[in-house]
Amino acid sequence: GIDSIGTISRDTKVATRDSQLKVFTVSMEEFNGRMDGTIQRPAAKKEGDKMNIPSKTQQKAAKRATKIVDADVLIVSVEVDDAHISDIDTTIAKAIDTDSIDTVILSSIRGTGEMKNERYIASKERHDKMEKRGQKLLAAQRRRLEEENGDNADNGNDNDNQNSGVYFVHMTPNILAGLLFFLLFTVITYIGITCMGAIASQDVYVTKMPTVGREA
Repeated sequence: GIDSIGTISRDTKVATRDSQLKVFTVSMEEFNGRMDGTIQRPAAKKEGDKMNIPSKTQQKAAKRATKIVDADVLIVSVEVDDAHISDIDTTIAKAIDTDSIDTVILSSIRGTGEMKNERYIASKERHDKMEKRGQKLLAAQRRRLEEENGDNADNGNDNDNQNSGVYFVHMTPNILAGLLFFLLFTVITYIGITCMGAIASQDVYVTKMPTVGREA
């Protein structure tokens, strides 16, 4: 079965794009009219004839009739019920016996539940494929990391062998000289601040200064 009329129409247009065949969707009555010849191309409008101007409905019907007549592939949409089963059989038999029709394909539209199940299965398959692809990528990354760790371990062993006899100290002469200079600068600054704090002036002030020579 097919998904919908729109799907089969779109797929048919895509399949016949190279051959430039005209595809059109019609009803069963229009299909019978095409086979019987009751649906024909509308007559061309005479120039200067302003009296017989067709209405919009007539123009639309004429345009549709033109498309039906010019179509190379007709997709017949039929609403199936008990009253039209015999008509459907008659139309199919008539289409098969008609010389102007090369191929007749009979199909049906699948139910909504079937379509949902198919979409669910397709979605689950895509999810499983993506999950497997992700697991493969993770496994490849894990192997790459293990190989890199193994290489790093080998390089570490080589470096240990090369650095044998080399000793490391916690302090270089430059660092020791800097620490001693900082300690000296701190002590000198402390002494200077202490001496400046020890400077004091007189506590008593007089309004009249003593005479010269009589300060004591």
